[in-house]
Amino acid sequence: WDYGYQINGLANRTTLADGNTWNHEHIALVGKCLVSPTLEAHKIVRHLADYVLVWSTRYGGMPGDDVAKSPHMARIAGSVYRDVWAGDFYLDQRTGRPSKMMRASLVYNLVNMRLDPSVPTVHFRPSTAGGPRSAAEFRAPDGKQHL
Repeated sequence: WDYGYQINGLANRTTLADGNTWNHEHIALVGKCLVSPTLEAHKIVRHLADYVLVWSTRYGGMPGDDVAKSPHMARIAGSVYRDVWAGDFYLDQRTGRPSKMMRASLVYNLVNMRLDPSVPTVHFRPSTAGGPRSAAEFRAPDGKQHL
């Protein structure tokens, strides 16, 4: 989503989007992949990418990560894909709990996979690349590039 330049420049890898992608439908597709329920997201991602990279600051107790950005991702996805309803995608301000739609989403599950043992790992598995705890790369079987 926002890390395309860094992935391209540092790792010499092709990405589906970066901070300068102007094609709205293309960005909406990336958003749809990230905010869709995990199984639905896998059905799309496996045709587009080998890996999905998510960023999390939750290990340090800070909420400014890809989950915090995900309501914006849902708004963009919902502007093109009518099955994404951004109004149902939120963190409750009082309790900090995710909405049902957010809890089912790929981005929420990947960010929380290391923190919550109940998160299923059927369709996406942590890559063997390692790296900082705040960046997590997940293998999407049958993929083509990096999302």
